Amino acid sequence: EGQLGAEATSRPRRRDQRTAHQVIYMDEVPEEGVPCLDLVQKVQVTSGPGKGRLSWARGNDFTVELLHRGTRHLSYGVWSEIRTTNPDSLRRDASDYMGFMQSRDFDLLTRHDLRPETCALAEGITAGRDSVYDKAAAIAQWLSGPDFEYTLNLPPLPERGAMDAFLLRVRRGHCQFFASGMALMLRSLGVPTRVVSGYRG
Repeated sequence: EGQLGAEATSRPRRRDQRTAHQVIYMDEVPEEGVPCLDLVQKVQVTSGPGKGRLSWARGNDFTVELLHRGTRHLSYGVWSEIRTTNPDSLRRDASDYMGFMQSRDFDLLTRHDLRPETCALAEGITAGRDSVYDKAAAIAQWLSGPDFEYTLNLPPLPERGAMDAFLLRVRRGHCQFFASGMALMLRSLGVPTRVVSGYRG
């Protein structure tokens, strides 16, 4: 913690983990934190707010907090450990979300407005799949099947129940339709899900 400038905070690197190094510039520092990959190992501010504090957040969960005063631009480097996974390890991941999330967050990330027939479709696609990974893989495979077509020429969809129409009948659209459809189907199965999109170079 301390004066920012060449300020850095780091933790020992864990064994057998690959790392990625990013250099990030932001012209508006968000109030809720700064973006980086998961499992941060080190952060170094190279330029930005005059006075502030860089520290690990409470909870020992690799979250970095930046408290600052002054200008709103920020440049920083971040080193993150890259977690390697495979289907077998993902199948073993816990699905008892209430063991590590607040009920408010769980409710928010499982909220959806899909019609009963669309929810039944999601249940049918994932029938016999026990793990969250296998359920997600089954939905992804279904959305990648021959019944769907990727297109930037968007078909007309109703104002109400647009995602139901996409999943049940139209089955043509761009990436946001596919990502939103998968997220909402998983939510209907009680799997907390969100769509993250967009990139600014």
